[in-house]
Amino acid sequence: MSLDQSLYESFLYEAKLGDPSSQRMIVIHHAYGQTDPTDPPVNIEEGKFWGKKLAESANNGNYLAMAHIIFASDTPTCSMIFPGISISDIAAIHDTYKKQISAGAQKSIPDAMYALAFLAESDKLSLMKAAAEAGSSLACYALAFDFSNYGEYYSSNLVTEKDLHLAEYYAVMGSKASDIYAPRCILLLAHIRQERYGWSDENPEYLSLVRKAASSGDYRAVKELNNIDRIPELINSITTPPKRSATSSGGCYIATSVYGSYDCPEVWVLRRYRDNVLDKNVFGRLFIRIYYATSPTLVRLFGKCSWFKKLWKPWLDKKIAELKTKGFSEEPYNDKH
Repeated sequence: MSLDQSLYESFLYEAKLGDPSSQRMIVIHHAYGQTDPTDPPVNIEEGKFWGKKLAESANNGNYLAMAHIIFASDTPTCSMIFPGISISDIAAIHDTYKKQISAGAQKSIPDAMYALAFLAESDKLSLMKAAAEAGSSLACYALAFDFSNYGEYYSSNLVTEKDLHLAEYYAVMGSKASDIYAPRCILLLAHIRQERYGWSDENPEYLSLVRKAASSGDYRAVKELNNIDRIPELINSITTPPKRSATSSGGCYIATSVYGSYDCPEVWVLRRYRDNVLDKNVFGRLFIRIYYATSPTLVRLFGKCSWFKKLWKPWLDKKIAELKTKGFSEEPYNDKH
């Protein structure tokens, strides 16, 4: 399996944002090689790099990464994600991930619920709906995409008005999130409404939605607007998900770099502390402004270096443990601002 250049660039951009699905697709490309001379060249080291990123995210509690590692269970892909590890040991890792996903889903953690639905062999639709209602924007995107393309019963030749209504409902729900999947939902919403209401490509409401998705950093939306000049910028400049502007109280850039995800238990604790303590007094707000003026640059320059993570992780682990003893929860959290 290989990817053409355009699709590869799209996956590369989203992989840099931290999307496990895109990271897996890049790993698969390098594991299986080119099927066409015009496809991007295979680079084993690049494949191993993204395999390592995927494994690190899973080990840091990212349920989506766990699910995609389990899903990519073929030997060539596994050898890039877990080089030098035996098949039996990989099976044991998969079993551990499955137990963690199940435990997270029982706690109604949205990403875990989506991961459970993604891997399910039966009752997939109801599990995906439950994940969407719990707040998984990725589940919302998956449902909106499936309803608008295949219909509720996956009849490729029959997408009904009811299907498009449900697709629009989930796309709107997902577009309200504050993560890397919300812009996808916005662009999909534009396409669903175009289909449902017969909008042309020049319709102002359609263009408004596409521009909104593009301004939020969605690669496909930028490409749809033919803003080709901005595509290299998108691909090369992203190291961590741009959650907020530097002057607002969002981001957690260093913690996201260390733990591999903006949405993981450790970062949820820190985000609660930021919003409920630091943001409540003048000195705390000053710290936030200084932190978000400097940390994006640090992460951009050093975020991929192992020494950088080793430098910060002990201090962050200690701080998080201290905050947890003071009652700061590690359950899923939506930012206040």
